Amino acid sequence: MPLAAARQWSIEHRGPMNQVALALARESGSLGNSESEGYDSAIIRVDDPVALTEVRKRLKESGFVSFSIVDQLEQFRTVFLIIDSVLGLLGGISLLVASFGIANTMIMSILERTREIGIMKAIGAEDREIKLIFFVEAAVLGVVGGVIGVLCCVGGRRYR
Repeated sequence: MPLAAARQWSIEHRGPMNQVALALARESGSLGNSESEGYDSAIIRVDDPVALTEVRKRLKESGFVSFSIVDQLEQFRTVFLIIDSVLGLLGGISLLVASFGIANTMIMSILERTREIGIMKAIGAEDREIKLIFFVEAAVLGVVGGVIGVLCCVGGRRYR
């Protein structure tokens, strides 16, 4: 396609944003004599990814704006970092709530079993042994709850 025909086609098929940019350029006087001078954009391909940083630096020094897939990847990383942080926060809150639930269950268990504790003390059990019984019970309760939760997650993924 001849250059003159390409310029004419570019002028006739300007998008709304390009028309606004053209009007602003006319007002500021930076357009020059002909409105078909220059191009809206250019695509620059770099063979060596290491050279990308230098090419972008030179473009920026020349007054051009550049965009590359690296920018898109950085945006994706930022989004996933935010999502990971939110999910980690929710997981931490869930862990805290679960620990309060276990503590509540154990306190209620102790309050409901005061007679059993009294009988254990009467037959010679020490405080350390009674505490050990309740700590083992809490550990078993936490592990069983965790295993059931993991099994529910694995089962949910399988049937999705």
